[in-house]
Amino acid sequence: DVNGTLNVTGVSTFQGNVDLGDNDRLRFGDGQDLQIYHNSSNGNSVIQETGSGDLNILGNNVNIRNQSGNENIARFIQDGAVKLYYYNSPKFETTETGSIITGILTATDFSGASGGAADFPNGLTGTTGTFSDNISAVDGTFTGNVSIAGTLTYEDVTNIDSVGLITARSGINVNSGDVNITS
Repeated sequence: DVNGTLNVTGVSTFQGNVDLGDNDRLRFGDGQDLQIYHNSSNGNSVIQETGSGDLNILGNNVNIRNQSGNENIARFIQDGAVKLYYYNSPKFETTETGSIITGILTATDFSGASGGAADFPNGLTGTTGTFSDNISAVDGTFTGNVSIAGTLTYEDVTNIDSVGLITARSGINVNSGDVNITS
């Protein structure tokens, strides 16, 4: 047992465990900028970097897993993907060409306004975007050119203010109701 301060210089080898009590800290650096400890008041274990530099975790592939080690939470792959998981299933992944979101994407603003849940500095733009399955928007608007391959369905046709110019490569079919064309 060692009580108080243990100063070790040179090369040292410890055998067995090094046990520290709750709130006791491993402290590194002249200013003790890096500390590792267990906080007994809230039950959290902490790696704390208080210096001006970064806390770097070095490794070619880094996994953050649950306590049992049987479920992924986040994975960072050198020169590859970053994956964020929910119940061990990837929900957000980066790829060579962009990113993949699996499931429902909910955002309060795609316009690029600062502080929104999805902060895109130039709005939601790109040369190609693919949305599959269902797209739902509450009070959403599209501006500019919108290209739709497949069927466009209006569910609430009584509240269309203006459709604007419609250019069709083939016929336009109206299954029921009236169509009024004005100039």
